[in-house]
Amino acid sequence: MNVALAGLSILLFVYIGRNVSDGRARLIWGATLMIPLVSLSSYLGLLSGLTAGFIEMPAGHALAGEEVMSQ
Repeated sequence: MNVALAGLSILLFVYIGRNVSDGRARLIWGATLMIPLVSLSSYLGLLSGLTAGFIEMPAGHALAGEEVMSQ
Protein backbone atom coordinates (compact mmCIF):
# COMPACT_ATOMS: atom_id res chain seq x y z
CA MET A 1 0.00 0.00 0.00
CA ASN A 2 2.78 2.44 0.91
CA VAL A 3 4.60 1.73 -2.35
CA ALA A 4 1.47 2.55 -4.34
CA LEU A 5 0.88 5.78 -2.42
CA ALA A 6 4.49 6.88 -2.87
CA GLY A 7 4.23 6.12 -6.59
CA LEU A 8 1.03 8.11 -6.92
CA SER A 9 2.61 11.00 -5.01
CA ILE A 10 5.55 11.04 -7.42
CA LEU A 11 3.23 11.09 -10.43
CA LEU A 12 1.13 13.86 -8.88
CA PHE A 13 4.20 15.97 -8.03
CA VAL A 14 5.58 15.59 -11.56
CA TYR A 15 2.20 16.51 -13.05
CA ILE A 16 1.88 19.60 -10.85
CA GLY A 17 5.43 20.75 -11.58
CA ARG A 18 5.45 20.21 -15.33
CA ASN A 19 4.93 23.93 -16.08
CA VAL A 20 7.19 25.40 -13.39
CA SER A 21 9.66 27.68 -15.12
CA ASP A 22 11.07 29.99 -12.44
CA GLY A 23 14.49 28.81 -11.24
CA ARG A 24 13.82 29.17 -7.53
CA ALA A 25 10.39 27.56 -7.78
CA ARG A 26 11.89 24.70 -9.81
CA LEU A 27 14.50 24.14 -7.09
CA ILE A 28 11.80 24.02 -4.41
CA TRP A 29 9.72 21.66 -6.58
CA GLY A 30 12.73 19.38 -7.10
CA ALA A 31 13.48 19.27 -3.38
CA THR A 32 9.83 18.51 -2.64
CA LEU A 33 9.83 15.74 -5.25
CA MET A 34 12.65 14.02 -3.37
CA ILE A 35 10.35 13.27 -0.40
CA PRO A 36 8.20 10.61 -2.13
CA LEU A 37 11.25 9.36 -4.08
CA VAL A 38 13.13 8.62 -0.86
CA SER A 39 10.01 7.04 0.63
CA LEU A 40 9.57 4.83 -2.42
CA SER A 41 13.18 3.65 -2.30
CA SER A 42 12.84 2.88 1.43
CA TYR A 43 9.64 0.89 0.95
CA LEU A 44 11.10 -1.04 -1.98
CA GLY A 45 14.19 -1.82 0.09
CA LEU A 46 12.01 -3.19 2.88
CA LEU A 47 9.93 -5.24 0.46
CA SER A 48 12.98 -6.73 -1.23
CA GLY A 49 14.47 -7.79 2.09
CA LEU A 50 17.63 -5.74 1.66
CA THR A 51 17.09 -3.80 4.87
CA ALA A 52 15.11 -6.31 6.91
CA GLY A 53 16.01 -9.76 8.11
CA PHE A 54 15.66 -12.22 10.94
CA ILE A 55 18.38 -12.73 13.53
CA GLU A 56 18.60 -15.09 16.48
CA MET A 57 19.06 -13.28 19.76
CA PRO A 58 22.20 -14.26 21.73
CA ALA A 59 22.31 -15.88 25.15
CA GLY A 60 21.83 -13.41 27.96
CA HIS A 61 19.29 -11.36 26.03
CA ALA A 62 15.68 -11.25 27.25
CA LEU A 63 14.64 -12.92 23.98
CA ALA A 64 17.54 -15.40 23.93
CA GLY A 65 17.19 -18.09 21.28
CA GLU A 66 14.23 -16.45 19.56
CA GLU A 67 14.29 -15.09 16.02
CA VAL A 68 13.36 -11.43 15.73
CA MET A 69 12.99 -9.15 12.73
CA SER A 70 15.80 -6.61 12.39
CA GLN A 71 16.12 -3.56 10.20
